[in-house]
Parts: sequence; C-alpha cells; structure tokens
Amino acid sequence: MSKSNWNDYLLTSAVNGCTESIKEALQNGADIHCKDIEDNTALMLAAKCGHTRVVDILLNKGSSINSDNLDGKNAVLLAAQAGHSDCLEVIINALMKENEIDFPSSHSH
Repeated sequence: MSKSNWNDYLLTSAVNGCTESIKEALQNGADIHCKDIEDNTALMLAAKCGHTRVVDILLNKGSSINSDNLDGKNAVLLAAQAGHSDCLEVIINALMKENEIDFPSSHSH
C-alpha cells in the first residue's frame, strides 16, 4: 500500500477502534498526524468514537492533542461532547504528563 493508503487505513481503524490495525498502519509508515477531509486526526476520531485503547496507543506514539479540526474542536472537546469520560481521562492524563503537572493530594487540616 502507498503511504496515503496507510493513512486512510489509520483513520478508518481509529473510527472502528481496531488496535491491531492502528499498530499495523503505523508500522507501515502511516503519518500519525494525518487528517481526514474535516481535518480530524486519528486521535480525534478515536476520542469522538470512545475507543480508549486506541486513544492510549496514539498518544503513546506521539499523536498531538492540540490539533483542531475544521470546526475548531480538538480531541479533548470531541471526547467530552460525546460523553466518553474514559477517553477524556486518558487524554487529560497525557496532557498532565506532557506538561509535568501533578495535582497535589488533598490534605486534611
């Protein structure tokens, strides 16, 4: 397959939640930052569809959380709007790790 076809395969696999296909596409040269016609990345599509394992894999492979689609929405907003709290938690944890943010534990006084 050409790189363009691997990119399409990556995006389709993100929508379908197929972790093995995601790994296969990336191993064969798919661009993790490729976008569909609405400027959605694979991460955005997986987050919107509620595929937590795919979201986790894409984040661990370096997918950008900060990309916006044509509607100005990113993976965080798409997961939140679709009610996928598990995906949202994975994304927020990745953001915290990326920015070295550590929420202090609550202390009783």
